[in-house]
Amino acid sequence: MNNNVNKKKFFYNKNKNTKPKEEIKNVENKNLNIQKESNNQAEVNKEFRKKDGEQGKKKFFDKKKPNKPYHNQNNKIAKKHDSENIALNNEQKQEQRSERVFEHKGEHKPVVKQEHKSEIKKEQKPVQQKDQKQQKPKHEGNKLSFIKAKEHKHGNKPNIKNKESNQQVIPDLKFFADFVKRQIPKHIYENKNFLQIEPLALLEYEHELKLKDIAFKDFLKKNNINARIDKITPSVKARNYRTTTKRKIHSDKNKFSLVFSEEKVINYNNLVSVSLLEPAEHKDIYFYIAEKINTPAYTLIGKGLNYVIIRGTYTDFTIIFNVHQMNADIVRKVKLLGEDIKKVQPKVKSVFMYLDPTKSDYYLESSRPDVAVSFKNIFGPDKILVNFNGNKYSFLPTSFSQVNESIVPTMLEKVKNLLQPKKEQVLIDLYSGYGLFSQYLSDFYADVYGMEADTNAVKSAKENVEFANKKNARFVAARVTNANIDKYIPRSFRYDEIFILDPPKIGTEDRVVQAVASRNPEKVLHVFCGVDNIPDELVKWASVGYQPSVIMPVDMFPGSANLEVFVLLNRK
Repeated sequence: MNNNVNKKKFFYNKNKNTKPKEEIKNVENKNLNIQKESNNQAEVNKEFRKKDGEQGKKKFFDKKKPNKPYHNQNNKIAKKHDSENIALNNEQKQEQRSERVFEHKGEHKPVVKQEHKSEIKKEQKPVQQKDQKQQKPKHEGNKLSFIKAKEHKHGNKPNIKNKESNQQVIPDLKFFADFVKRQIPKHIYENKNFLQIEPLALLEYEHELKLKDIAFKDFLKKNNINARIDKITPSVKARNYRTTTKRKIHSDKNKFSLVFSEEKVINYNNLVSVSLLEPAEHKDIYFYIAEKINTPAYTLIGKGLNYVIIRGTYTDFTIIFNVHQMNADIVRKVKLLGEDIKKVQPKVKSVFMYLDPTKSDYYLESSRPDVAVSFKNIFGPDKILVNFNGNKYSFLPTSFSQVNESIVPTMLEKVKNLLQPKKEQVLIDLYSGYGLFSQYLSDFYADVYGMEADTNAVKSAKENVEFANKKNARFVAARVTNANIDKYIPRSFRYDEIFILDPPKIGTEDRVVQAVASRNPEKVLHVFCGVDNIPDELVKWASVGYQPSVIMPVDMFPGSANLEVFVLLNRK
């Protein structure tokens, strides 16, 4: 039956004239025009449709083919709206402009012609209801763009923040090592062992000095320190210069190794940490000890060991076994081991044992125990002997001394040139140690006074000046405090006083700077074994009326991110 119906339709269309076909074509053309116009209208309102919400979207997509009356209705309303706008006279247009100006300035609208405007609004009410829905997202978009523009004007955009943060990288640095390490080449960073222990050891020494010079000036500039800055005094030995070295015992599964510190960097036969800054003989001694304490005969030493320390000069070595327990068995084993070491390394002149029950991280110990057996000479001389610029010094292996022997003669001469000593002046050397500065400069001053907390170092200083027949130098064993300065060092009413302060890395004690300034010295030479303490100490000096005039850096520690710095201070 369906086939018959289709046949009837076919014959009917075939027998019909062409007029129905033309009508069909006209209808199709009209539908196409309507579809094109609706598509154009859809493109215009595309932005508004997206923000109309789910309800608006549903209404829009329900109208698959907008009919002609709906489209024509929009055109009629639009034409009516245009004709009403054209009908407005110049006075009405002027009123609209004035209203816009007032709205832009945030002022109240004028009430003139209010009835006329309400009439226009009533006539345009159908259009405005639809336009309000469509223009609301547009208004919000304009508001959003205005806020973004405001943020851009005030510099609140994220990319501006990033730009400012990149420019503030240098000021955020605090420590001198950070100023140095940010300039280290990339291939050094790939070797983490050297970066942690000796970050500049793989560089050429000239390159290292340039990096340090730039970093030092940046550090001073960041901390607003103004003075004449001398060039860095280079070290005579750039590598293999350290006359004082140490290794910490590390035990892992009954195997002992000697490492730098907690980093546990082991890079020589899985037994010893090796440094480019130390003499090659030091590495051989550490390796020999590490091999021995892993044998059954010397395991007892490994179990009681804290540190192995090597001190002395480039020709004579002293080995110190820092132990946390000391008894007859350990002493006997250390003596046998020391004799074996001396056979393979003739530069070893003496061996000591040092008791440190606290297992501290210092070279020797954090606090000296009040026991007679704390320091024991196993064999060899009791003291280390050195000679700088014709002055002979001797001191115990436990006393402080410079780790870079090669630069000491140059450093002493530089200090003399900075101070420009006179016979009408008195030198007061605080933290004098075994008398390095006091003895060398005593020939150029009327009197010299030294103060040091280490009683053994003071004893050595007295012996040194007595041996050199320098009778104008005197030393006192006392902690450097504000009270002890006035108590033990008499004021000179005849000569001007010159001060040298060479404190430990932690800096001066409270009110020491004030005590020195109260004596009104003509010059003060403050020695810093670390750069990071300079700003805080200079703040103390500024508070008592002294300012830096010359800053002289000395490369006491090549291969590392540190300098020895001499700051000459004068009254303001």
